[in-house]
Amino acid sequence: MLLLGLMLIYPTFVTGQESETFLYHPLQKLPIDENVKVGKLDNGMTYYIRHNEVPAQKVELRLVFNAGSILETDEEQGLSHFLEHMSFTGTSSFPGTELVNKLEGIGVHLGRELNAATFFEETVYYLPIPVEHLDLGLHILQEWAMNLALTEKAIDRERGVIIEELRLGKGASTRIREQYLPILFKGSDYPKRLPIGKEEVIANFPYDVLRNFYKKWHRPDLTAIIVVGDIDPETIEKSIKEKFAAYAMPSKVEKRTHHYVPDHKDLRVAVATDKETSGCSVEISYKHKPQQIVTQKDYLKNICHSLYSSMVDARLSEATEQGTVPFSEAEIGYSNYFRDVDTYSCYARCAPDKVTATLTALADENERIRRYGFSATELDRAKKKLLAKYYRWYEERDKTASDLYADECQVNYLTGNPMPGINFEYHFLLSTLPTVSVNMINELATKYMTKKNRTIVITGPQDRSYYPTDDELRAILEEAPLRDIKPYDEGEIVNELMNFTPEAGTIVSEKYFSDTNITEWTLSNGVKVVIKPTDFKNNQILFRATSDGGYSMFDADDDMSALYATRIQDESGVNGINNIQLRRLMVGKDISITQSLVLYNESMSGKFGSQDMEEFFQLVYLYHTAPYFDKAAFERVMQKERAEYAHLLDSPDQFFGYEIDKIMSNGNSRRLLWPTPDRLDKANFEKAVEIYKNRFGNAAGFTYVFVGNVDLEALKPFVLTYLGGLPTNASTKRSFVEQHFVTPTGPKEYVFHKGKDNKVNVNLRFSKKVPWNKDTEFCYNAFIDILNSRLYESMRIEMSGVYGVRVSGSLKKLHEDYAKLNLAFGTNTEAYEKLCDRAILEINKLISDGPTQEEVERVKQKKRVALESDLKLNGIWLLNIFHAYRNQDKVDSESTQREQVESLTPGNIQQAGAKCIDTSTVMKFVLLPEKQ
Repeated sequence: MLLLGLMLIYPTFVTGQESETFLYHPLQKLPIDENVKVGKLDNGMTYYIRHNEVPAQKVELRLVFNAGSILETDEEQGLSHFLEHMSFTGTSSFPGTELVNKLEGIGVHLGRELNAATFFEETVYYLPIPVEHLDLGLHILQEWAMNLALTEKAIDRERGVIIEELRLGKGASTRIREQYLPILFKGSDYPKRLPIGKEEVIANFPYDVLRNFYKKWHRPDLTAIIVVGDIDPETIEKSIKEKFAAYAMPSKVEKRTHHYVPDHKDLRVAVATDKETSGCSVEISYKHKPQQIVTQKDYLKNICHSLYSSMVDARLSEATEQGTVPFSEAEIGYSNYFRDVDTYSCYARCAPDKVTATLTALADENERIRRYGFSATELDRAKKKLLAKYYRWYEERDKTASDLYADECQVNYLTGNPMPGINFEYHFLLSTLPTVSVNMINELATKYMTKKNRTIVITGPQDRSYYPTDDELRAILEEAPLRDIKPYDEGEIVNELMNFTPEAGTIVSEKYFSDTNITEWTLSNGVKVVIKPTDFKNNQILFRATSDGGYSMFDADDDMSALYATRIQDESGVNGINNIQLRRLMVGKDISITQSLVLYNESMSGKFGSQDMEEFFQLVYLYHTAPYFDKAAFERVMQKERAEYAHLLDSPDQFFGYEIDKIMSNGNSRRLLWPTPDRLDKANFEKAVEIYKNRFGNAAGFTYVFVGNVDLEALKPFVLTYLGGLPTNASTKRSFVEQHFVTPTGPKEYVFHKGKDNKVNVNLRFSKKVPWNKDTEFCYNAFIDILNSRLYESMRIEMSGVYGVRVSGSLKKLHEDYAKLNLAFGTNTEAYEKLCDRAILEINKLISDGPTQEEVERVKQKKRVALESDLKLNGIWLLNIFHAYRNQDKVDSESTQREQVESLTPGNIQQAGAKCIDTSTVMKFVLLPEKQ
C-alpha cells in the first residue's frame, strides 16, 4: 500500500520500473552492496573489489590509510603530508622519478589522475590505470604501503617543495582560519594539526623521525586497498592476497586513537578579520556527536536530515530572491565536519556593514522553523526533489564511473558509513519516503539547536567598526525566541509553464554523417539542429545552442549591461512566472538550462532526462520568446556584486591578476571586464533587457546540438514544435563585429608590491602572431604537455623551488591571431629570478633541440588513454560538435582523432613550438611582498 501511495504521488519515477517488494525493518542492519567483495587479510589489511565497466578497460585503484595529521606529535607536524609527497620520489622498485615516468609512459597523468591527498584523519592515494597494466598498479600500491625509499637526498629535496607549497597557501584565508579554528574547536588537537604542518618542523626534522612515522602509522590494520573497474574480482582477490601477505605489522603497535572536541556550555564567538580579504561571512554552528548509520532506522533519519536541509535551503533561496534578507547567499544544514564531529551549521555571505542584520536573519529563520515548522507542501516538494535524484542514480547504476563507486568504499572503510548499493537505497526510499511526516522533520529543529556547543564565527575585512561586540553577537542569538517572527508564507503557486502550443515548423533539409553518427536538420525557420545519439548514459541528453553576435555590435559602455543580462533574466523567470514559482514548478524534473552572452556569441546549455523532454523544450522556447525581467532582481544582483567585490583588490592575488589583465588589455576596456565598483555602476537594467531580447529574441543563426541517449523520432515532434516554432528574421539579426584586439608583447617586466607574506607570484606570458591551423594547434598542445613535464622536473624536482608550475597555452581559429603561452608559479624572494631564467631556458631548449622520442611516446600514450575515455563521454562530444560548427569545420570521427594522435613526431611538435613561441617577447609579471 505504501508503494501504491508513492506511485500516485510520483508516477513519473515508478511507472515502467521493475517492482521490488521492500519491507521496512527499523532495527535491521543495512546490507553491504552485493556487487562489492569486501575482505580482510590475516595481517588486518582490508580490501574492496568491484567489477564495473565504466570507463571500459580502466581500473580505479586506491590505497587508503586510516591515519592523517591528527595523529602527529608536535615534533611530527606535517609528516603525514610529507610521506604523501615521498611516495612519488622513490621506492625500492622505482628509484627517483622512475615511478612517475613509468606511469606517464602508460598514459597516467601526474596530478590529473595519479595523485594523493592528506587529511586530518586519513591519507589517500589515487591511481586510475589501464586494465592491461593492472598488475603494475597493484605492485605500485604494494611499494607505497611497504617499500618507500625515504633516502636522505630525496627527503632534503622535498623539504623545499613542501615549504613552497606551504608558502603558496599563505594569505588572508589561512590567517583567518588560524583565528577562528582555536575557538570553534577549543580543547581539541584539530587547530594544531593542519595537514600542511609547520615550516620549522618540515625544514628540520631528523630523517629517522619520518621513517619511524611511516612504520608507525602506515601499517596493515590501518590500510585498505580499493579496486574498482573492468576486472575479474576473483582474480584480483587472489593477486591482493599474494602481494600483501608479507605486509607486516610493526613490532610495537601504537593505538589509533579517536580525537573528540570537548563539549562546552558557553556560547563562543570568533571574529576573524584580515585586511586582504574581500568577502564577509557569518556562521552559527551547533556541534554534535556523530550519528552512526547502522540500521534501516538510522538510514531513514539520514534521509530526514536531507529533507530538512532541502526545505530550509529552498526558503533561504526564496528570501534572497525576494530581497527580504540582508545576505547575498546562505545555507543551513546538518553534516559531518570532522570524522568525530557533526555540525548543524547556518552560513551566509554578506557585506561587512550587514553582519548584525545577517546574524539576526539566520537566527530568526532557525527560530521560525523551531516555532512553526515546515508545511506539508514544502515537504512534498523536498520529497520529489530527493526521489528524482535517487531515480537518476538508479537509472545510471550500470553507467556509473568507477571512481564514484570507489568513493563509497573509501567512506565505508574510514567511517563505517553504509554502502548498501543504489538498488537497495532506491527501493528503500520508495517504500519509506511516504511514511516521513512533517512532524518527523520538525522535531529535528529542537535536536539540532541545543543550548550547548554553540559558536558564532564572523569573518571579514580588518575594520572592527563593521562588527558588533562579542556580547552583542551573543544577544542576537539568545534573544531570537523573544522576537516577533512571522510564519513562512508560501506565496502564489503556479501549476502550468505555458498554456499554448506554438505552430510547428518542418524539416527542410536532413543530412546524416555516418562516420560520426550525427544527424543534422535544417528547419523551416532556418535554425539548425544537430543530434548525436549515444548509449554512454541511460537517461542523459546534453544540449548546447549558439549563434554568432554576442555584445560585440553594441557600444563598449554597454558591456557590463550585456554581461549581466542573462544573470538578471535567470534570476527573474519566464512567461510572467517568477523564479521562485518556476523552481517550484520544476521540482523533480531532471532539467537544467543556463544562458550566456559573451563578446562574440550568445548561447544556451544544459541537460534533461527523456521523461522531461517536453518541459525542457518549453523552457527553451520561453527563454527565447517570453523572458521575464524583474527590476528588483537586477537591483539585488548588483547589490550583491557590489558587496562581494567591494574589497576585491585588497587581495594580493586578485590585485595581481587585475594588474596583469590591465596591461595585457592594451588599453581596450572590452578586455578588462573586472567587476570593480566603477564598472558595476555602468550596468543598466533597461539596456540589459534590450540586449538580451536583441540576441535571444530572434533565433535566426542558432544551432542547437543534442548529445545523449536520445531517440530521433521521440525528439522530432518537440524539435519541430518548440524550435521550429521560434520566430526568426535573418535580415534583422547582425552577426559579430570583429574587435581586432592587439596583444602587447615584450620583452617587458612589471613588478608589483602587495601583501605581507614572504612569497612571490610570477606570471610569464608569451604571444606571437600565428595563422591558425588544426594540425599546428594539436602539435602545439603536445609541445605544452612536454614543456609542463620538463618544468616539473627542472623547477620542482631538481631545484626544489616551486610546488608546481601552471602551464597553459592556446592557438585559436576565431578572433585571435596570436599563439599564447602562460606560465605561473609561486616561490620565495631569493629564488624567483633563477626560476624565471630556468623556465625560459627550458622553453628555448625544447624549441631548439625538440623533444626526445621517449617524451613523444609518453605524450602520445597519455593522449591515447585520454582519447579512449573521452570518446565515451557525452560532454566531450558536445564540445567537439559545438566547436566544429562554430568554426565551420567538420566534426572529427573517432578514427580521425586517433590518427591525429599517432601523427605526433619529435619534428612536428618541435616545429609547432618554434612557430608559436618567441621567448624574446616575454611579458614578465612579478608580485613581491609590500615594502616594510
